[in-house]
Amino acid sequence: MSIGNTLIDIRELQHSYANGTVSLQGIDLRIAQGESVALVGPNGAGKTSLFLCLAGLVPFKARQFHIGEINALEGGNRKKLAAKAALLFQDSDDQLVCPTVEEDVAFGPLNLGATPEEARRRALAALSQVGLLHIKDRVPHRLSGGEKRRVALAGLLAMNPDILLLDEPSQFLDHRSRRALIRILKENEHPKLIATHDFELALEICSRVIVLDQGKVVADGPIREIFANKELLEAHGLEQPPSLGGNHLPS
Repeated sequence: MSIGNTLIDIRELQHSYANGTVSLQGIDLRIAQGESVALVGPNGAGKTSLFLCLAGLVPFKARQFHIGEINALEGGNRKKLAAKAALLFQDSDDQLVCPTVEEDVAFGPLNLGATPEEARRRALAALSQVGLLHIKDRVPHRLSGGEKRRVALAGLLAMNPDILLLDEPSQFLDHRSRRALIRILKENEHPKLIATHDFELALEICSRVIVLDQGKVVADGPIREIFANKELLEAHGLEQPPSLGGNHLPS
């Protein structure tokens, strides 16, 4: 069982691809209820692999693996993780599979055993949260990139998971869509783990950051403190965000 305020408690998490390539090496991860945490690192650091493990979508090894009341190392509990840790993929088209927006958002609750009436109620409530109730009857693949991202996020919210796993949520979004997404995420009270190269987004939403490189946690602490450490970031192929002295323009 998780203890006190702890939502995620994982020790010595390891993951390897089928070809033997190691992607995660002894990861320790603890996230408290209510936390929003950024996950940063260079390409290939293991961020997506960590998300896939948390959502129970790939096999893994660990000494301890709790999300909420679920001990993923017991029995068939790994299959229950997807309902606890809901994953937003980098490409929204990978998550939008139904004929209408409303059906897409209701898909998760239905898979979790909700009645059609309850699934529809939760879908409409989630679409209202992301400001897209007015497009509930539209075809998902005809939406803009920003609308697709928000519909995919609504699909996660309708499942009411313990934590949202957001993989590069602002990728491919224009400025207006990015700002809309940031506003929604700031207003939403779910705990969040956000893998991103958009450090300005991370600064707005998260109070803590974990730096991952070569499958290992190399730093974990207050986000402004770590993002202010130019030497640490550069040592792991990262750049300071412009608002903290970086030389590049915001995305």
